[in-house]
Amino acid sequence: MTTPYTIPIVFGAVIVLAFLWSSARYKKISRARANRNIASFVEEFEGTSFSQDAIEAAYSDLIELTGFPVLRRDNVPKLGVLPEDFERVAGRRFSALGIADVMASRYKSFLPVWTSEDYVRLIDSVLRDRPPSHSGP
Repeated sequence: MTTPYTIPIVFGAVIVLAFLWSSARYKKISRARANRNIASFVEEFEGTSFSQDAIEAAYSDLIELTGFPVLRRDNVPKLGVLPEDFERVAGRRFSALGIADVMASRYKSFLPVWTSEDYVRLIDSVLRDRPPSHSGP
């Protein structure tokens, strides 16, 4: 027999179980990557044509989103990054690089971003197209 509270109780239990699973998964990933850092992420890209600035920028954004070190092959959505969170952080990055809307820019062909490497590639393309900054007279 069901009561008016059965559905909310079952729904609440599912939410709690999902939170516990997600929390345990997060802790497992964090422990497994305890020795990883920005230097090890940069090392993963040795031999590629990506600039160190692009690699470090992507790492900074991705670690802000995930809370733990990322790997080159990581699938960003599978790390639990919500699209709206990614859009917020990436939007801030590209706005600082002078691009108001990546989707309406010449870089839209680099979307969607699925992996850490995809994000590095996108940032690298934007950085390569920027005019060099001049320091000095």
